[in-house]
Amino acid sequence: IYPNISLGTVYRNLSLLADLGEIQKLSSFGGADRFDARTAPHCHFMCTRCGRVMDVFSEHIDKSLESIAADFKDGQISDYKARFFGICKECLKEESH
Repeated sequence: IYPNISLGTVYRNLSLLADLGEIQKLSSFGGADRFDARTAPHCHFMCTRCGRVMDVFSEHIDKSLESIAADFKDGQISDYKARFFGICKECLKEESH
């Protein structure tokens, strides 16, 4: 829609939105920052082959992380992030052919 907008402008605005809490910035995923519109605490999976990033939904994981945060006695945990790394099902399909 706006062909004259530079990538720097886009990433500055995304970083600003992340600072305001409107989106979530995902760093350390093997290169460029990624951004997620879902701001509620949740886990992510990254495919180490293609770089795809996906949300991980698991009530068991969520309850475990909340319990760990609640049981922490050396301070107060206000946020946490869990990341899983492996190979996505699409890459596994390609691998088997």
